[in-house]
Amino acid sequence: MKVRRPVLVGRRRQEQNRVEGSSGCDSGVLFGGSGAVHGSRTKVEWQAEMARGGSGAKTTKEEDGIGTALVSGQCLGDQKSLLLELKNSLNFNASLSRKLIKWNPSNDSWDGVTCEGGQVTGLDLSNEGITGGLDDSSSLFRLNYLQRLNLAYNSFQSLEIPSGFGNLTDLVYLNLSNAGFTGQVPIGISRLTRLVTLDVSLFYFLGLTSLKLENPNLKMFVANLSELRELYLDGVNVSATGNDLCNALSSSLPKLQVLSMMACYLSGPIDSCSSLVNLPSLS
Repeated sequence: MKVRRPVLVGRRRQEQNRVEGSSGCDSGVLFGGSGAVHGSRTKVEWQAEMARGGSGAKTTKEEDGIGTALVSGQCLGDQKSLLLELKNSLNFNASLSRKLIKWNPSNDSWDGVTCEGGQVTGLDLSNEGITGGLDDSSSLFRLNYLQRLNLAYNSFQSLEIPSGFGNLTDLVYLNLSNAGFTGQVPIGISRLTRLVTLDVSLFYFLGLTSLKLENPNLKMFVANLSELRELYLDGVNVSATGNDLCNALSSSLPKLQVLSMMACYLSGPIDSCSSLVNLPSLS
């Protein structure tokens, strides 16, 4: 199988052009199946739609192109308490916030929240100016029915990704892209066996602090993620060879449709990855 030269699409291309003043792209890997670009939507818009998961949540369009799920359905009292505890523990810029700043139990306002059967199943806190206050004790990791979580485009100031994400075992969509996290991607995320979409990418050309996959390495990390259809690792240091990549994908991710791995420190050729023919959805 011949691997195409990577192409930046949608918002990422616009961002790179502004920063670099060039239309060229760095070396990396971008495979796209049916989920790569849908109509005129960019990856960000498509992921926002997936994050809503067809739950019936009302949506509004933010200026930055990221969809925001408004509250859908009524949340039970204990869920509201967890949300309020989360708001009070997070450090965020009130002037940038469009959702957290509105959370108020007195008027039952919970922008960015989706509740089904009284339980919080969706949470979109992307682009909220969050800078800290997230650790393993966070009430976020006690939202046990959470299926869709988006923390993209925040500024966690080189905070390591808390291992508490591994407690959210119902997650099918997790977006931590460009959120300011650093260090090793925790093994707990590799145990989220229902994940369909995982994005821990970053704008590598902006010089953001890198995440890495060393322990667990790439092969160990994806071993149990057999439901994954979309995987975005742009800018993540995977420290792997092309053959390692091909073998990990073909043996563990049979449903993979979209893979994006630009500037991931891959070494060695990948043009002869014959094992990728075992992934019929990946093109």
